[in-house]
This record gives sequence, C-alpha cells and structure tokens, in this order.
Amino acid sequence: MKTYYGGENLSLKLKWLLANCDAPLSTDAMDTAASNGELNMVIWFHNNRFEGCTSAAMDRAAAEGRLTVVKWLHDNRSEGCTVAAMNGAATNGHLDVVKWLHDNRTEGCTVTAMNNAARNGHLDVVMWLHLNRSEGCTVTAMDSAATNGHLNIVKWLHQNRSEGCTTAAMDGAVCNSHVDVARWLHDNRSEGCTTAAMDTAAGQGYLAAMKWLHSIHMEGTSAAITNAAAKGFLDVVKYLHKNLNLAATNTSIVAAAENGHLPVVEYLHRNRVENCQAEAIFRAKRNGHLDIVNLLLKHDECQLAVEVENRKVLADHIVAIDQALHSFLKLVVSLLLFIPQVVAGCFRPRTSQTLQSDSGSQARTELEARIVAEEEANIRSKVQSIIRAEVEAEREKTSRAQKDAAINTTQQIEITRSRGLARDSPRTLEQLKLESWR
Repeated sequence: MKTYYGGENLSLKLKWLLANCDAPLSTDAMDTAASNGELNMVIWFHNNRFEGCTSAAMDRAAAEGRLTVVKWLHDNRSEGCTVAAMNGAATNGHLDVVKWLHDNRTEGCTVTAMNNAARNGHLDVVMWLHLNRSEGCTVTAMDSAATNGHLNIVKWLHQNRSEGCTTAAMDGAVCNSHVDVARWLHDNRSEGCTTAAMDTAAGQGYLAAMKWLHSIHMEGTSAAITNAAAKGFLDVVKYLHKNLNLAATNTSIVAAAENGHLPVVEYLHRNRVENCQAEAIFRAKRNGHLDIVNLLLKHDECQLAVEVENRKVLADHIVAIDQALHSFLKLVVSLLLFIPQVVAGCFRPRTSQTLQSDSGSQARTELEARIVAEEEANIRSKVQSIIRAEVEAEREKTSRAQKDAAINTTQQIEITRSRGLARDSPRTLEQLKLESWR
C-alpha cells in the first residue's frame, strides 16, 4: 500500500485505499506514522484497524522529537517503549522529550544517551543527564566530542566527569582539523595522540594541523607521505619530506602515479631513496595517466625496470604451463590405471549373454578375457594417441612463447643500442621507446 503523509484529506485517501485494496497492513504502518509525527494517522489506525503498533512507535517518535505523539501513545496504547526512546531523544538533542520520559516512564536510558549527546554537541542534554540520571557515560563521550570539534563539551566533561578520554580524542581532533581542540587536550590532558594523527591529517591535506603536531614533537610514519601522495597534496608531501625526513619510497610514488598526480610523481621521483620499480608505470598506464608513463619512461632505470618485470612475467607463464602439463599427465596416468576396471565392468555382461549357449564355463571365461583384453588395447591405444597430441600441442605453445620472448629481448637490445642516436634525433628515439613499451 502506498502511504500518504500530510494534507487535509489524508484520512479520506487512506480510507479509500483500505476499502478498495486487498493488501494487508502490518504494525509498520502505525510505527512509521508515529515516527513521522502524523498523530491523526496514528489515531485513525488505532480506531479503525486491528494491527496496532510495536514499542518502535514510541521509540522512533521520541528519537524524532515528536513529544505529542509520545504522550498520546503513552495514554492510549499499551506497547510502551524501550531504552532506545530516551537514548534516541538524547542523541538528537530533544531535551523536552528526555525530561518527559524521565518523569512519566520507567525504561530509562543507557550510557549511549550521554555519549551520543556529547558526540553531537548537545551540552544541555549532557548536563541534564549528569544531574538527573545515574547511567553516566564512558570515554567515548569525550573522544567523540573532540573528534567532532565540540570544545565546550570536552571542557565540561573534563571538569565534571571522571571518565576522561583516550588517544582517540586528540587523534580524531587532528584528523578533522580541529586544532583548537587538539591544542587544549595537549595542554590539559595527558593521553596525547598516536602516529595515526599525523598519518591521517596528511591524507586529508590538513597542513596546519600537521605543523602543530610537528611543533609538539609528534611524528608520523611512512604512511603519512603515501596518504598525501595518493591524494595529490604536493605541499604536504614536500613538508613531510623536508621537515619530518620521511623518505620518498616506491610505495608513495606508486600511490601518486596510480591516481594521476603528475607534480607529486615528479617531486617524489626526483627525491626517491629506492631504485625505480615498474609498478608505478604499470598502474599509471592501467588508469590512463599516459603523461606519467611518458615522464617515468624518460629515465633509463625505469625502462630497465619494465624490461626486467616483463621477463619475470614471461618466466612465470612458462612455469605455469609446465605445471599445468605435469598435472595433466598425472591425470592421464590415473585414467589409464582405471581403464581396465571400467572396460571389464562394461563388457562382462554383454559377453556373458553372447556365450550363454556355450557348454563349457572354462571356454566362456577364456573368450571373455580375450574380448576384454582386445577392448582394453583399443582404448589404451586411442588414449595414448590423444596424450601424444596434447603433449605436442603444449610443446608447440611453449616453443612459440620462448621464441616471442627472444624476439622481444632482441628488440629491447636494439632499442638500447639506438640510444646512442639520441643526440642526433632525440625525438625519434623517444617515440621508438614509447612504441616498444606499449
């Protein structure tokens, strides 16, 4: 049934649908109406239908701040609610609903109420729960408040509650560029932060937060420069390389190349501490970043890395073919050993019927054995022919692959030799290199 919300003729539309449609209703109808604050619809369902609702009706109405609906359900229905009602109301800052539930219901709440109120910046709800309820909160309250930049709540929890926080508080504040919160935590708390703060801030491009962390002697890991490179934050990459001595590794070059950040690739390649690897070129080409491919292929060591990687791939293919051929031959041998039993089972009944007229059992046995032997020989001969054909085909494939590899290697050598012509015709040589690599 399509549900209609709002409008003066809502009840008429609903009555028409119920009178003309056979589709049954469920408790979801009244639950959803309550959640959306449609009190008229809730009352109509109550008066005209038998399905009723569940405790989700009051829970969801409370979470959405529908106090009028909550009161009506409390006065007219027996399903009640759960702790999710006050938890949800507190989470969304509906203090009036929280107070009413506290005064009129017995379900109460859990630590989730204050934790979520703190996370979402509802200081009035946090303070009321602190004064009027006993559930309290956990370290999650200050951790999440700091992560979301609610400095007023962080200060209040620090002064009025004993749960404190963890390193997740400063980590979260820095990672979301709430430097004021991170600075306050540093000055007033002892938990500090972890390397995740610098690493994540780098990946978000929060240079100001990173500079502050560096000023209090907090460092990051190699993940910091990789995260920044992957997002193309060149200023962050330079800062990490120059001020935190984080090395430009192949991992960071690959991350930048894969995502098409040419300026970052140029800087990292110029300041790298490891030999060039082909992975950056392969990933850049796969994602269509040909400008990066062209840049890296200008360097001899990058070309050499590609050549070496291609040889490794070819060698792996040859090994895979050999392994497949070996497995195939083992399977064939197993089949050959099994054939005598299969043939005997297939031909014994037929030969027994053919020789029913023979008077001597010994003659029947000898004839039967001879027929079986002949059939076995025929089948074995056919299987061996098939095996020989398969083996020859595999050898031919391997031979062709090796010849192709030899031709490719010869071409690469010719290209290398032709580098001496670069002074006379550098543009032509560059085109030859690119065409050969592609």
